[in-house]
Amino acid sequence: MDIFATNAAGGSITLIWLVAMFGLLYFFVMRPQKKQMKTRNEMLNNLSNGDHIVTVGGITGYIRALTEDYIYVEIAEGLTVEMTRQAVSAVLADDDAADDAELPEADLEEEAPEEDAVDTDQEKDA
Repeated sequence: MDIFATNAAGGSITLIWLVAMFGLLYFFVMRPQKKQMKTRNEMLNNLSNGDHIVTVGGITGYIRALTEDYIYVEIAEGLTVEMTRQAVSAVLADDDAADDAELPEADLEEEAPEEDAVDTDQEKDA
């Protein structure tokens, strides 16, 4: 009889550990993930014309039109692209947009250094 008593006690301890592990999983993984999803859905539902956004691909632009599933984002002057709302990663604050405007433009007229020409048509002496 003592054998069965120890097995029953071991089973209840295992059950307690399983419940405790599930509780930890819920509080450290599932609950924060639900909060994050709720925050993201609120952000996507509150998009409006003129918002400065960043897409999941890193493209920034301004929302010019909205439909239920799609947004139209101006990424350069006169260049508007259509994308799904789910492609929006974040809405930037107006302060971030001002910081982008203050960045210096790259000097694109700078010429590449010249390299010595290599003549590949030389005949080899035999």
